[in-house]
Amino acid sequence: MIYVSSLKLRTIPDGYAYFGVAEGDSTIEFHDDPDQLIVRYKTGSGFAQAKMLSICYSPAGATLTCVETKPPIKIKLGRLSALYFDGHWVPGPGSGQWDTIVGPVHWDTDSQHSVAVSLPSGASLAIRSSPQYLPGLASLLGIARSVPIVEAVV
Repeated sequence: MIYVSSLKLRTIPDGYAYFGVAEGDSTIEFHDDPDQLIVRYKTGSGFAQAKMLSICYSPAGATLTCVETKPPIKIKLGRLSALYFDGHWVPGPGSGQWDTIVGPVHWDTDSQHSVAVSLPSGASLAIRSSPQYLPGLASLLGIARSVPIVEAVV
């Protein structure tokens, strides 16, 4: 069992504030994990996805949503293996478009990027944010390092 305190950032990025927790939905951030837990931070007003910073945890080590079939950049985070995705699949036509049973999707690099980390327990942890507010891989890696469950093993 994981506790929310193991996922809360030790250092919150400038302009962000704690927003809340999402849990138990098997479709939020990881495919088919009803035990996932997500801690969210937000910048500015409103609830736009682009303003969210999400710390996502899957005890089952499930696959991150909306990055399927896209080759990641493989990186090391201390002793851990991680994958960086410079965007995510979104509905509609556009760059890298492919057709699904519900219509076309395309790779969008403007609204979200993510780092997925494999933990020694077999669990998965992901950091998702807008590159507009937290640009570049280095930003996401810095955030990952300040998550207590990652700090303990890096």
